[in-house]
Amino acid sequence: MQKQILPLLMAISLLLGANKADAQQKLAYVNLREVIKMMPEFAKASEEMAAYQQVLQQQANGYDKTWDSLQWGAGPDAVELTGVQKEKKRQQLNEAYRKADNFAKQEAPKLLQQRDLELMTPIQQKAIATIQAVARENGITHVFNKEELVAFPLGDDLLPLIALKLNLTLNKPDTLVPETAALSQTSVHYKLGCINLQELIIRMPEYKQAGEMLAEYEKALLQNAKEAKEAYERADSLFTSGGHSTSSLKIENQGKLREAYLKADQFGPEEAQKMRQQKEQELMEPLRQKAIKATQAVARENGIDHVLSKEQLIVFPPGDDLSLLVAKKLGITLGKPDAAAPGIVPL
Repeated sequence: MQKQILPLLMAISLLLGANKADAQQKLAYVNLREVIKMMPEFAKASEEMAAYQQVLQQQANGYDKTWDSLQWGAGPDAVELTGVQKEKKRQQLNEAYRKADNFAKQEAPKLLQQRDLELMTPIQQKAIATIQAVARENGITHVFNKEELVAFPLGDDLLPLIALKLNLTLNKPDTLVPETAALSQTSVHYKLGCINLQELIIRMPEYKQAGEMLAEYEKALLQNAKEAKEAYERADSLFTSGGHSTSSLKIENQGKLREAYLKADQFGPEEAQKMRQQKEQELMEPLRQKAIKATQAVARENGIDHVLSKEQLIVFPPGDDLSLLVAKKLGITLGKPDAAAPGIVPL
């Protein structure tokens, strides 16, 4: 299941006592995805989504079978069909291919996304309502989405209390059990910081290397796509030209055409883009982890409780920006960024 999460503010604002200007803030965090995944409704929705995927797969198989059946008439021997009949069959084959390709790459993904949204929206709403209830009960003014934090104190995680609220048992051995997870009702003074990880990453020496490796990968993808397309065109020409001496040879040529089609489709524009994005993520993740570890180290050294992403903030005190300290920790210099690495666009 795709587990779509509707766009959220990084902090789930609770507005509890928001009109009390002198009230001290109390912060906590939770991973919204983890809350959703442990809810019984999520398992049921996953089953419904899997069943729906099977229905769509059956429709896709139907389109493929139509395409396969038409192949038998698209490349007959000259004595079997006239030139006009052969061209008509070829047009039918192209139309069947277009429908199969459109359903697989456009219609089916759109239908899956719509169904996923229908199933996940009420679950997410319940999860947020539960988080808000736990926050009110514990005097918490703001709850951050854990996925948006770079550094955070372990004791501020609301997941155990939320599990208790939902009458669920946590399986994670490293998570506080609900009985010992109650947060103090006393307001705490938090020291906050903020940072833009991407601003640091693009100045790391490894970033340029990653860009060069991605550029080489893109060249390989283009070459593979070109070769696959040429192979498909040769197989298509062989099959549609007729002249099959035996039925077994016709079946063999049909198999080659099918194999060539699948290979060409594998390196089509959309699939190639997915492979490129996957490769980029693979190259960039070590850099991101290195920046995060440096940020966490700076936070510990300076007694900072939470480090937020600057990209999620509209207003923040300049003194909370940890960029210079983290850059020093990484051994890089902040200033005007160098030209973006080949193939990688800064986020």
